[in-house]
Amino acid sequence: MSKIAIYPAKSRWAFGQIYRAVKKYSKHDISLFENQSDIPNLSKFDLIHVPTVASHAILLESNPELIGKTCVSIHGKAELFNKNPLPFSERVTSPKEVDTGVLPVDMVTYINRLRRVTCVSDELVGLLEKNTTATIYKLQCGIDPDIFYHPIIEHKKLTVIYPVPKFRLLDGDYPHGYDVKRYGAIILLEQLLPEVEFIYPDKWLTIDEIAEFYKKGDIILMLSHAEGNPLGFMEAGAMGVLPIVTSVGIVPEVIRDGFNGLIIGGTETEIIKRTAQAILMLAADRPRLSKMRKEIQKTIFEKRTWSKIITQWDDYFDQLLNNKVFVEIGANCFETLVP
Repeated sequence: MSKIAIYPAKSRWAFGQIYRAVKKYSKHDISLFENQSDIPNLSKFDLIHVPTVASHAILLESNPELIGKTCVSIHGKAELFNKNPLPFSERVTSPKEVDTGVLPVDMVTYINRLRRVTCVSDELVGLLEKNTTATIYKLQCGIDPDIFYHPIIEHKKLTVIYPVPKFRLLDGDYPHGYDVKRYGAIILLEQLLPEVEFIYPDKWLTIDEIAEFYKKGDIILMLSHAEGNPLGFMEAGAMGVLPIVTSVGIVPEVIRDGFNGLIIGGTETEIIKRTAQAILMLAADRPRLSKMRKEIQKTIFEKRTWSKIITQWDDYFDQLLNNKVFVEIGANCFETLVP
């Protein structure tokens, strides 16, 4: 059996959920690696899967001999617009840059030299097909029913959950150079809706802790300007928490507006106003809220559990393993992103 390494697996939350599930459900022998001390062991593997372009560049900068074994996946849209994704201090993303849909030359060069990358949403696939000559694969991500499932809980007072600590929303430290997650909008909505209970975790939660947090919610908000594969709304949806979301990443592939969730659009001001109106409407119409919560849970379990989608990942790994010399350009593929 072929041996596949995933580095780094980022076990804290989103990537950890994805890659722990891949390991659990895949037919391949998959190991998850986290630490710098693990890197010498990567040479023993037949294939190394690396999430994000930045992680790939960092890995190959000090270990160029691994290039022939690496494959790269892209989970977030905003990362692609960073002129240099290595140090946060050099990130230059802005909402305008993301909206143009034209990637920086350095990023286009890097991805073209990789020859092939994997994306997790139609939006990302279209963006890279528009800008690059690389072969683009689409892989879906899902939820683990052993972690994210519970009978729907209805709360006496309508609850809105946001799975990020409130101190993080208030600190103003935006990793992509702007408020890509619209943290400010969440805080403003809480102030505008005193009759609704907004609930945040008091710390960064692990994969095993996050499900307990979702049980507290009737509604989950995700009002991001840009996303790749936002797992939170699917995890919460599997537990019958209704998503109110913007149309980013995989949202259009999962949510039917008004049926199993609500999709909010418009300017920043309009998004805040329409989200507030939607929350008040659902607070006043609990039967509709209850029906929509059941529909999102049904959608996730019919289409987005790992048992339904893991064959995509295994087929992708098989293609790369059967064509072991899948990168022929040598270690210089990362030179454009390394200062």
